[in-house]
Parts: sequence; structure tokens; C-alpha cells
Amino acid sequence: MNGVTAAAIAAPVAVVLSALLVRHARDRGRVRSDGGTIGETRTVRPRVRALLQWVVTVDHRRIGLLYLAFGTVAGLWGATDAMMIRTELLTPASTSWTVDTYNALFTTHGLTMLLLFVTPVFTGIGNYFVPPLVGADDMAFPRLNAVGFWLLPPALVLVRVGLVTELLARVLRAVGWRVPLLWTIEPPKLGWTLYPPLSTAAVNPETDILLLGLHLSGVATTVAAINFIATIAIERDGVSWADLDIFSWGMLVTSGLILLAFPVLGSALVMLLLDRNFGTTFFAVEGGGPLLWQHLFWFFGHPEVYIIVIPGLTLVSLVLPKFASRRLFGFRYMVYSTVAIAVLSFGVWAHHMFTTGLDPRLRMSFMVVSVAIALPSAIKTFNWIATLWNGRVRFTVPMLFCLGGVSTFVVGGITGVFLASAPVDLLFHDTWYVVAHFHFVVMGLILFAMFAACYYWYPLLPRRVRGAAPRRHRRRLRHRRRHRPVALEHGPVLPPGAARHRRRRVGPQGDRPVHPRVAMVRAAARRGGRGAVTRRRLLVAGGATAAAVGAAALAIPLVTGGYDSATEALLRDLHRRLLVVAVPLALLVQAALFYAAYRFHGNDDPKPTEENRRLELAWTAGVAVVLLFVGVSSYLVLAHPMVSTPPDASPPPDAVEVDVVGQNWFWTFSYPGENVTTREALVLPANRTVVFRLASEDVVHSMHVPALGIKQDAVPGQTNTYRTRVRTTGTYRLYCAEYCGAGHSKMTATVRVVPPEEYRTWLRGQREMGQTNGTTDR
Repeated sequence: MNGVTAAAIAAPVAVVLSALLVRHARDRGRVRSDGGTIGETRTVRPRVRALLQWVVTVDHRRIGLLYLAFGTVAGLWGATDAMMIRTELLTPASTSWTVDTYNALFTTHGLTMLLLFVTPVFTGIGNYFVPPLVGADDMAFPRLNAVGFWLLPPALVLVRVGLVTELLARVLRAVGWRVPLLWTIEPPKLGWTLYPPLSTAAVNPETDILLLGLHLSGVATTVAAINFIATIAIERDGVSWADLDIFSWGMLVTSGLILLAFPVLGSALVMLLLDRNFGTTFFAVEGGGPLLWQHLFWFFGHPEVYIIVIPGLTLVSLVLPKFASRRLFGFRYMVYSTVAIAVLSFGVWAHHMFTTGLDPRLRMSFMVVSVAIALPSAIKTFNWIATLWNGRVRFTVPMLFCLGGVSTFVVGGITGVFLASAPVDLLFHDTWYVVAHFHFVVMGLILFAMFAACYYWYPLLPRRVRGAAPRRHRRRLRHRRRHRPVALEHGPVLPPGAARHRRRRVGPQGDRPVHPRVAMVRAAARRGGRGAVTRRRLLVAGGATAAAVGAAALAIPLVTGGYDSATEALLRDLHRRLLVVAVPLALLVQAALFYAAYRFHGNDDPKPTEENRRLELAWTAGVAVVLLFVGVSSYLVLAHPMVSTPPDASPPPDAVEVDVVGQNWFWTFSYPGENVTTREALVLPANRTVVFRLASEDVVHSMHVPALGIKQDAVPGQTNTYRTRVRTTGTYRLYCAEYCGAGHSKMTATVRVVPPEEYRTWLRGQREMGQTNGTTDR
């Protein structure tokens, strides 16, 4: 036996003997089963006992607080990623962080905030408050509830282990130790959507660890969803379905979404792991194809958006009426709209794939559902305003957070309607416009609903209040510090997105004095009486606004001059037409929200809430008419050959055909029949139809020429067709809009549009040069 073998045997023996000695020493002071003792009775330290109680607890309140603490840690970690991303974007060059660090940041930021911050926080709030709201003593499966939480910390570690190992490796290297294993595990740089073939070709082992962490978080979330459904459906005591509160309805619907969506994500993650490690072809070109991952991912991904939004919507519906001294207006319609959002969310996933070459008929069907899902969201907004109307509004901190959340939700919802229109989405897909739209909802409504719930239930969260609650002026200051940055941070991002900029690159307590304007409004209301703003005046004002908006929209022709290409003209004019409708409506809703809040602030005579079915049907029909206008206008543009080219359509006789192939890190442009192939430069004739046939030889690329309205993905294993007609001569820039790896920013090219005579001369010169050099590759 050599020394290595002896050491390998002696080490575990020593560990076992040490454990036995420690156990014997502890047993000397313990009470025996027969009541006798040996030596003095050992007392467990109170702090250790309290810590162990938190670790082994099955109490729903403590587990809820654990969820909140975990979500806070994950949220701060993800917010650090966001701040580092914005720091890098201060300068055009990579001066703050390296390209690899930047790519790793926007990979982990999205996954952390969606799956490990928002979902656990709402699960924690539900764990703490759903059982008492439904009359249950605890969750239906307490131990399963604890297991669901304790699966999340290792999931967070697995998702972020690349950063942890990198930091540990750097610390060890500073003290003279170098561990090669730690250096091989790097943060993933794939983008948070993990699109194959890029994710299947990545050699970083952290990618597999990341997939396991995501799968573990999905299991934990599914376990929690099963517990919520069982608790609300079975453990209710004295609470009928008709008496169930709006937040419990929201958690029930959310749990149903989780049960249907997360297994799809888990299956896709397992298939991706098999492709990476066992040679299967689920997402290979020879098998299911790269687009299969996108279908599976977004079938989960868009319901996931509503998984994190619905609890926030229902929390606002629960808290806002309390400080308006009224019941929630249209409670039944609010429940129906919540269920409608959940059902429709499973029919909109492909609106994230409008640029992937889907059949135009499929794009139309997904566009219709995507536009229709805005209807139940609008119903909620109008019902919140109706709840404030004729109430006694108090500007407490939870109420301020609710008002701020509803205000940002209006902006996020309006911009979402633009992205639901397939032609407009061709302009804004993969730009900062999408970032602004999503963060107005996530950082606006969702985060504000969390703060509103925490302030509203503050005396219950610690179970015993130690000292007074934070002073009112401090709490309001916190609200202002959180509300203003949302608009200041994400509002300026909308214009760059509309300009098609790509997103990827390297006092004291007591009575508060009344503001003079509020006093003026109150005085005018007293002089005019409570009925000063009559129903007739409201109808006249609303009808005049609708007529003005409709006339302005119809006054904009579908196609006008001033654009460089026919495609750009179609898309931009549709955007202008929708903008003329959307902006006045958004301003009208915002004005009604704040007018209702200030008009009935401190109202001494609140009126009880009465159901008004006619009013519900009226604004539902009004929103439906607006969405119908959006759908019809979008259809007229989407059906145009310059926007949607059917796969079997033959090109016009005088069309110029160009085969575009994306390769890391360059584009190849071929002219069939002309025997000409170029790289990094595309030359087109003016005033002639150009038909592009796009393909890829490695990963998913996206050809984007912002000034010409061109955006189409190049997907391995398929050929996508896109056509346009450039009107004016000039030089334009071509980019890759889809993240295609660490050298993504290198995927640029030049598009030169020249007169037809110069174009023919250029082709002739390229052919002669190719014959002279023995090749046509330039």
C-alpha cells in the first residue's frame, strides 16, 4: 500500500472518529430517555436555535419572509448588472467593461430579474397573506412549501456561479494559488434568450450549469404553484368563490399559468442539455431546427410576463380601493379580465418572432391575439379610475405607489400595442423601444405594487411592531425617489428605440397643508356642486376627443413621400397613424387618473360603489373599436408585398435578386445570374424592386438596415425572403440586429444605392475583375 492510498483511507477514518467524539461530548449533558442526566444539562444557544428554526420552518409566514429576503438579494444582484450595463453604455467604446463582461451582464440580468426576483417576491407575498385571506391555517402542503423555497438558493448559485468562480479564482490568484478548474467556468455570454445554435455550440461548461439552475428554479416555482392552487381550492374555510378577494384570484390564475408554462421551459432546457452533451438534434438543422427553441421558449416566455404582471395588477386592485374608501369598481369584470389575460397569453408567443420568416397568415393570427390582449388590461385601468371617482382619496404611501404604478402601466400598455402590430414591430424589434416598453411595466407597475403591498401590510410582516412605522414624509420621499427614476431612466429610451437604435452593443406627521392648486379645485367643486362635471359634459368631451383623433388618423395617407424606400414609407406611415390615435388616448387616460385622484382627495362625502354594467360595456366597446382600428390598419400594411412576401410568390420580372448569407463575422452578398459575390458591401439599383433571400451558415443573424425599413432574420436551415424598392440614391449602414456571439458588433456592412446605369457598370466591372483574378469574391 503506497502513501497516497494510506492517506485516502486514513482521512475518512479520522473524520468518523472525530464526529463520534463530538457526539459523545454533546450527549454527556443531555437528558436521557429515562429522565436521568449525566453531568450538567446543556443549553442550546438562543441565536443558534432561532437560526435553526428559520432553516427547518414550515410556517407559511416565515417561508413568505424567506421568499421576500431571497427575492431582495436576487433583485439587488440583478440591479447591479443593470447599473453595470448602463455604465458601459455611457461611452461608445468598451471603456468600463470588456466585451465579454458586457455580454455576460445582459445574459444574467434578464434571467435573474424575471425568474429569481419578481416571481419569488410575489410568491413570498402570497405565502404570507393568501392563507389568512382564504381562512386557512397554513398552506395545503407545508413541507412541500419549504422544499419549494429551498430549491431557489442553489438555483441562484447555479445561474450565477460563473461570476462567483471568476471572483474566487482572482482572489486565489492574488494570494498565489491558481486553480485551473475555476478559470474554465466563465459567465455565459449567450443572451438571456439562449438561442441555438449559439447556445449549443458554446464550449463554456457554465452553460450547462446555467441550464440546470434554470430548470431547478422552474421546479421550485411549479411546486409553489401547486401549493397555491390546493390552498385556495381546498383549504378555504368560510370563504366562498364569490367572496374570494381579488389578490387570491390573481395568485390562483398565476399558479394556473405556471403549471401550463413552466413545464414547457423545463422540457426545452432538457432538450438543449441533451443537444449539448449527448449529440441529439432537437434544435439542430438536421432535427427540429433552431426555430423550435424560439417557439418553446416564447410559449413559456410571454405567459411568464403575465405570471409576473398579474399579481401586481391584483395587488393594485386590492390596495387602491382601501385608500379611496370604496369597494373595487366592477369586481366581477376585474376577475374576468384577469382570466382573459391568462387565456390569451398562450396565443401571442410568436409576436416575438415576427422577423423570423413566419408565414404571413401566421403573423396575422398572432398579431390579432396580441392586439386583443390589450382589451382586458384597458378594462382594469378604467375600473381603477372609476374606483377613485366619487371616493375619499387619501394620499398615503401605498396609494401613491398605486397611482404611480397605474400611470407607468398606461405608458407600458400603449407602447405594447405598437409592438403587437406586426409591421410596426419590424421597426422596433430588438431596439431600445422594446427595453423601454418592458421596463415601464416591470419597474413601474410590478415594483410599485410590491412596495404598495409591503407598506400596506407593514404592521403584519414582522408580526410584532418594534417602534413606530417610518415617518410619513420619509415614506413619501422614498416613493418620489423610486417613481421619478422609472420615467427618467426608461422614458428617454423610447425615442432612440423609435429611431431604430439597436439594444445590443458593446413633511412631519399630522395634517399636510393643502396645495394651492388642490384648494382651488376644491373651491371650484364646492361652488359648482358635486354634479358640476355632469355625464353630458363628459360624453361631449369624450365624443369630441374621439372625433378629433379619428379625423387626424384618417387625414394621414397610408403612403407618403419623404422616405428612402417603399417599405420604410409603409411602416413609418402606419406608425404615425397609430401614434396619432395612441398619444391623445394615453394623455386622456392619464389626465382622468390624476383628475380623479386630486378631485376627490379628501372628499368628505364618498359615495358607495355601485355596479354599472352600461359603463363597463361602453368603455369595453370603445377600447375594442380603437384596437379594431389598429388591427385593420396593420393588416392593410402587412398584406402589402413590400412587407410580407409569401414563400411561394414569384419575384417581378425586373426585380434584382440578392442572396444574403450571414457568417460570423461578415455578410456575403451574391447576385444570381450575374456571377458576382461581394463581402461587406451591397450595391443596389434605385427605383427597382429588390428581392433578398436570407440564409445563415452558423447561428441566427438578422439583417437590419434602419434607414430603409429592412429587418429580417437569417436562420440556419431555411431561406427567408424579403423585398423592397429603394427610391433615393445614397449610402446606408447594415447591422445584425440579433445577438450572434461575442463579435456581434462586427456584423456591419455598407449598402450603396446607385442609379441603374451605374449599377450595370458596377456589375460589369465586378465580372471582369473576377475573370482577371480567377474569383468573383470581393
